[in-house]
Amino acid sequence: MHPRSRELQAAYLSEIRGEAFFLALAGYFHEGASALRLLARLELRTGQRMASLLHRHGLPLGDLDAARAKGRERAREWSTLNWQQALERLEDLVRPFVEQYDTLAEQASRADQPALDALALHERALLDFTRLARQGRMEAAQEVIHRQLAEPA
Repeated sequence: MHPRSRELQAAYLSEIRGEAFFLALAGYFHEGASALRLLARLELRTGQRMASLLHRHGLPLGDLDAARAKGRERAREWSTLNWQQALERLEDLVRPFVEQYDTLAEQASRADQPALDALALHERALLDFTRLARQGRMEAAQEVIHRQLAEPA
């Protein structure tokens, strides 16, 4: 078994939860709906990379339905916020993952490095997105995500 199997599986499930969260949140925030769907695409792509990594190591994916349900539930909890409050909360939510995923990437084996570098970079892109969006620079915020999505898979 992989020495970091639990962390890798948790990271994967976080991507599944994040995709469901952003898709559901788009239904509550019409102002940011297209941006939120873009974030969901980034979560999906990162999740696919992590699923490949888990498969390569023979690790289970975990309870995908529960992860999706948690994402949708979190979106419902945020539905009473305004757009700026949601962006502030998103920044607070993402910040700890940046450090966690940076550590995973730093400690990755050579074979795991591409997937875990992508995981860390995608989380940094989410943080950059929230900071730019909070400044009212939505076009620049979305460009950060588009650049990340343009990277080879």
